[in-house]
Amino acid sequence: MRQLALSAVVMCAFWVGCSNQVCVPGKSEACTGPAGCLGGQQCSADGTAFGACQCSGAGGGSATGGGSTAGGSTAGGSTAGGSTAGGSTAGGSTAGGSTAGGSTAGGSTAGGSTAGGSTAGGSTAGGSTAGGAAGGSSTANLVTLGVGGDRRYRTTDGNVTIQGNVQDLAPNDADWSDGHTDTMIRGACAGAGKFVTVGGQGDATFRSSTDGLTWTSLVTLNGMMGRPRASWFGDCAFGNGRFVAAGGNGARCFSTDALTWQCPAPYQAFHHRALAFGGGRFVTVGNSYANPAAHTSSVSTDGASWVEIPSLLNREANTILYVAAHQRFYAVFGASLGQLRDGETQWTQVAGVDASGVSGMTVKAGTVYLMGQRAMAPYARFLTRSSDGTTWTTAVPGANVEGLHYDLRSDRFMGLRRQYQAGGVSTPYRASSADAMTWTEVAETMAVHGVSQFVTGELP
Repeated sequence: MRQLALSAVVMCAFWVGCSNQVCVPGKSEACTGPAGCLGGQQCSADGTAFGACQCSGAGGGSATGGGSTAGGSTAGGSTAGGSTAGGSTAGGSTAGGSTAGGSTAGGSTAGGSTAGGSTAGGSTAGGSTAGGAAGGSSTANLVTLGVGGDRRYRTTDGNVTIQGNVQDLAPNDADWSDGHTDTMIRGACAGAGKFVTVGGQGDATFRSSTDGLTWTSLVTLNGMMGRPRASWFGDCAFGNGRFVAAGGNGARCFSTDALTWQCPAPYQAFHHRALAFGGGRFVTVGNSYANPAAHTSSVSTDGASWVEIPSLLNREANTILYVAAHQRFYAVFGASLGQLRDGETQWTQVAGVDASGVSGMTVKAGTVYLMGQRAMAPYARFLTRSSDGTTWTTAVPGANVEGLHYDLRSDRFMGLRRQYQAGGVSTPYRASSADAMTWTEVAETMAVHGVSQFVTGELP
């Protein structure tokens, strides 16, 4: 799979605390050059403008950090930390492509993708992922899946129109009276020419597809190699040439083909809710049900051997995002935003960021976006962003959407909005936006549990 990124200019008027600078002096970002080539451009010394877009030629030229949420990758020309297409990077340089944590022939990754493709792991309920890409200069083969509950569909225009709209209801749970079924989708990822959905309730389940339209039959890992029931999959990610899934009761499994899984991790009184890949590592977050609770996070390079590390402030988390340009993972622990930098094993708190009520996280062109709505009156909506992980600004968007995701192909943000009515009934809307501030909505026709997350990947 390939991951591509486009740079974007966000109007200063939308944001609190803007200066006259539109970019970081000396920083390089991706751009679209003559004839649609993907290249790099460098910010001027005074930070007021970018220079001309320079393309690197055949096979090189796309950049990392935008569009991908987990595993960050490049297409032969960029890395985390800012780089130019076909030029040098903070992590090293190559002719026609560079890497920060791993490289491929004809393309590169920022801590993530392999010769067979790149990662799209780290999607969460309330978070987002983006599949990625190496070695080319076109986004024409990128598609985005919307998944969650009993639902899956694909879109190529940022959630405006959809294809392959499928509803799967378990035979004995067609009314969703308890909110869970054996067919429910909890997470998704993309890599190596495949899309994978994972979930389940009594046991872990998964499906796979090469186009997001035609899917394999639902496969159940009965008892998950000796584990108790309820060892469902909560999320998945792709990196280092393999798929990794994690979920209930300590379940952490890996597969090189998304068909045959190995599950060597032991039982835990812990549910792994979200998983992402980046910087050469898989990282999980979730919640403990031990007494007293011991919320942790776990780290692995292969999905087989894991190291447990403390969560931030011993709090649970359900959302995780890797940002290659920042060289770190982000996760929401209660009202705190945590960060885990590449190579480190200790979550630290991001100063000055109120993460209470976050409903989604995504990244575009190296800038992180957090969206949500406060739980206390006046229930204010917010959109918080940062291009460097240090300086954060906040604006008030026109709507709050769940599962916030940036779609690289359409250069649009997308998500799902629910309008609650008397009696707790909700009407779901697909939402799409060019700037994450002003949203257009399309009412859904299926009155079922809706999509909660998105993943972008490339058709083979």
